[in-house]
Amino acid sequence: MDIRRRIKVKRFWIFGILLGICVTAASLYYFFRAEKKEAENRMVETVNYVKVQCSTYTHYNEASESKSLLRAIESARQMSTNIDMETENGGRLSQEFLKENLQTLWVDGILVLDAEGKTVCKYSMDEALTNEITDYLQKDIIMDFTGYEERSYSERIDREDGSRIDIAACARKDAPGMVAIYYYTSPEFVRNYTLTIQNLLNGYSTQKDGTIIVADKGTIVASNDESLLGQDTAGNQVVQAMKEHTDSQHIFHLKNEGTGGYGIMLKQRDYYIYAYLPDQVTDYTVNLTAENTKSASVFDVQSLSTKSQYNVFFGGNHPEVVIDSASESKKVLMVFKDSYANCFVPFLIPDYARIIMIDPRYYTEDISETIQSNGVTDILFLYNANTAAEDHSLYQLTAQ
Repeated sequence: MDIRRRIKVKRFWIFGILLGICVTAASLYYFFRAEKKEAENRMVETVNYVKVQCSTYTHYNEASESKSLLRAIESARQMSTNIDMETENGGRLSQEFLKENLQTLWVDGILVLDAEGKTVCKYSMDEALTNEITDYLQKDIIMDFTGYEERSYSERIDREDGSRIDIAACARKDAPGMVAIYYYTSPEFVRNYTLTIQNLLNGYSTQKDGTIIVADKGTIVASNDESLLGQDTAGNQVVQAMKEHTDSQHIFHLKNEGTGGYGIMLKQRDYYIYAYLPDQVTDYTVNLTAENTKSASVFDVQSLSTKSQYNVFFGGNHPEVVIDSASESKKVLMVFKDSYANCFVPFLIPDYARIIMIDPRYYTEDISETIQSNGVTDILFLYNANTAAEDHSLYQLTAQ
């Protein structure tokens, strides 16, 4: 009988160990799968939102630019008409006359050129800027307009210092030549009042949302990692790896200099949009208060090489474990638990700003003070049924 009993006990323990390994493996599989799915949904949603906003910003800025250039053309034609009327009435083309019109037309500079492109008269608020515009107007494509009264030329010039100039030119009515006007917009005004994709990405965290990149013609024009701005995508290994995968609905795993991560790429009309999230980045921290140690993961991978593989969750049992997450939720959860809760709690992290795990068997602090000081909003009791029935530590804890 003893032999049979030993065999049964041995079989029971073997079955229990195998069951524990299966539960651990299944929990890890579903947890990682859920994390990947959540990351995929977030990244797909992000790149599609950025795509829509890129399109919106492009259309808005194009409409704004077209409106400004049309206004410049109207001002140039009006200036040509005003000059013609002034000379017909016996007046003289002078700087004083141009100054009056500059104020009336709300422009920053007026230039009158002859058929050879030489300056006849000019007036502006900035002489250096006027000289720059004069040189620019010498282009053949612009000077060809001098003989066609019904035609006009306009263009926006983006300068290296961030400022811009809207310029328009048309043929003179009073004599062969050209009339040109321009508007100058300072870098500060462009930066503060122009819709940019970079402004859109300022609210994205590289830790929570990954690195987001918007590229135009091979140059990174916007990113929530500002150190990447202006770089050539040809030198970015992550971007080059993502270019090989054109599925815009699913993330894929890639390797970069020995580290892994998930990426996705999306093509908009004028831009390529990339999002990349490294494997090791988590949006929570785990604090083992009794041991005074912190970790960026709920998993203790080293435990998988020991007999107690279930300790892969949090490294085993602890008096108190505090998990702070980047969740948008304002709720704080306190969990009274035994070891059976360790594999379940990670699934709750996205839904709480803070989770406090209390194991009453080891916890000796004032639980009422802990609840009040942490602003606990929810409480969960998560136990094995036998432990809950037989363990009196929870009663002793609440009786403090």
